[in-house]
Amino acid sequence: MTQETQETQETQETHETHETHATHDTKSDITTPDAAPRATIVRPVLGAATARARLIALLARSVEFALTVLHRVVLPVQRVSPAIVRDGAVIFVANHRSLLDTPFLCWSMPRVVRRRLVTVGGYDFFEPRGTWMQRSIAAAALRYTVHGYRVWMIDRRLDGAAHLPPLAALIGAGWSLLLYPEGRRSRTGRLGPMQPGAALLSLRTGARVVPLFIAGTERVLPAGVPWPRSGRISIRVGTPMQANAGEHAEAYMRRIRAAIAELSDGAESMERAAPLAIARTRERAA
Repeated sequence: MTQETQETQETQETHETHETHATHDTKSDITTPDAAPRATIVRPVLGAATARARLIALLARSVEFALTVLHRVVLPVQRVSPAIVRDGAVIFVANHRSLLDTPFLCWSMPRVVRRRLVTVGGYDFFEPRGTWMQRSIAAAALRYTVHGYRVWMIDRRLDGAAHLPPLAALIGAGWSLLLYPEGRRSRTGRLGPMQPGAALLSLRTGARVVPLFIAGTERVLPAGVPWPRSGRISIRVGTPMQANAGEHAEAYMRRIRAAIAELSDGAESMERAAPLAIARTRERAA
């Protein structure tokens, strides 16, 4: 074997070795088994509900009644107008303070809106884990949440872009969405940074965005507290919004966040006025 032939073979072997390493590195970057959900995500029943789903939904309505009537939760609520879905499905975008946000926001909506509403929730928060008993309890809570409030669970450990097509398909099928773009409950009561998913969905589907603001749920059921307390909850509904011509998702999302922040000022004013209105009613009754 000549020296030139040996050099050629060594060069080919080195090149093949580099290609093998590059292919392995690329596969390592793409494969992320830790980010994948551990089990099939439970989906809500869209359409004719099963007897089991109807029973769970009835239980959810009973919980709302217990919270509002038996547990003395005061609700200065601005209700969503039925006309808001006259031109098609919309995207409700709300701040997030408590696990009770979804029940009370749904309660504030008329039947015509509520019966075609899907709430988007984080599967990674509800995912059953721990001991067998803990997993069983968490699985029951997951089914109650999904079927009781028609929650479409997404795994936030995955790329957010992967969730857009199925959510856009829901809007295309006439389902309105309720989103919490902060992604987690606020521990301070202040608005946190918001992900642009709602703006991207609005740009993709043409659906209008309706800003919502809810306050007081963080006092009725704070994080880490197992049972609700008495308290005052207020809900404010903003004017439907659409993207301006040529507006990017980030700029559109900043406008949506500003609209929710503006509603928060109105909610605080309404909360301050509520005790005064109650006092005046009692004076007239006396």
